[in-house]
Amino acid sequence: MPVIVLMDKETSGDRTMIRQWFEDSRFDTLEASNVFEALEEISDFTVKSRPDVVLLDVDSCEKNLPLVANMAAINDLPVVTFSKSKAAGSGKYFQSELGQIASQLDKLIPQ
Repeated sequence: MPVIVLMDKETSGDRTMIRQWFEDSRFDTLEASNVFEALEEISDFTVKSRPDVVLLDVDSCEKNLPLVANMAAINDLPVVTFSKSKAAGSGKYFQSELGQIASQLDKLIPQ
């Protein structure tokens, strides 16, 4: 199953670097503009293969995480956030560095 990665405005300077990292990584990545588009793409049974990661831009990971996590839980999807906010690193969802996300993704999506 794909992993949903939330990226908030706090990471604005890092967004280009993050997108480039995903483009160069082993992960098949889909960018979605909102959680509904992300879930629609993931649940589309007409697609031969699903992405490994759905990268989702949000205004605030803290504000959007409850909705995304609840919707993802229905589909049994893991959620990771990339946020520079003070909540980053304070829970199972929040990561503040790309290296932490890469490590988490390697655990969730083995080669």
